[in-house]
Amino acid sequence: MRTRSLLFPREHGAWAMWLVPFCMGVAIGGRITLAVVSLLFVCAGLFCMRSALGTLVKRWARETERRELLRGAGLYAVATAMCAIPLLKHGELRLLAPLVALFLLADLLFVARRWDRSLPYELAGIVGLASAGPAALYMTQRQLSESMAWLWLFCLLYMLGTVLHVRLLKTAILRRNTPFSMRNRSALGIPSLTYFCGLILLLQLGEAAGWVPAPVWIIYLPSLLKVLYTLSQIGRKPVKLPRVGISEIFHAALFGVLGVWAMRA
Repeated sequence: MRTRSLLFPREHGAWAMWLVPFCMGVAIGGRITLAVVSLLFVCAGLFCMRSALGTLVKRWARETERRELLRGAGLYAVATAMCAIPLLKHGELRLLAPLVALFLLADLLFVARRWDRSLPYELAGIVGLASAGPAALYMTQRQLSESMAWLWLFCLLYMLGTVLHVRLLKTAILRRNTPFSMRNRSALGIPSLTYFCGLILLLQLGEAAGWVPAPVWIIYLPSLLKVLYTLSQIGRKPVKLPRVGISEIFHAALFGVLGVWAMRA
């Protein structure tokens, strides 16, 4: 029973990282078709298969778990392939198959070398997860468009900021939530604050110059406020991971709603 629980990914934040871009793509495109539903199941299958294979690599020495994980990964692969059948007529999506395989291999390599907690691993992961957005948008529009690239970029920028924020929280937890002076809080928040302030400023300048197609800088304001609130609470209230997960899911959904509004404005 315990082994079977390993087959289903429980990374709620990671689920949100691809589901929110996917839903944004569908909302911007404005319609749901059989191909869109098939793509949703393909993305879910790939995500679950990647999690099962990663766990398999970590626990290879445990024979009983190995058999269960191999069987589970195989079932995910078969289910994903079956769901992908309606998508075969879309030539552009077929070109993504080698890229998906490359990402899976790179992911397993990081896990095998115990680099799965490193920043490069997280960056590689968000590049793949953010791709669910433009893929869904393509399936609704049935053509390549500039909006796909913008959607991917905006989601990628949000996810990068989320990675920095979560690392800030992990640092607070590692320090056992001890009291922080104002100076320590400022030093701890420099990466996240610099990132979001710089990003919002650049997007405002890009909008003024006509380079950015929408007032998208607004969609990153809640993230900046989230970082400021986190810094104000560090050392006063203990950081609890379940609460962090719920908060990140809420902010991801808020980003999605604001992102759709900005891109359709």
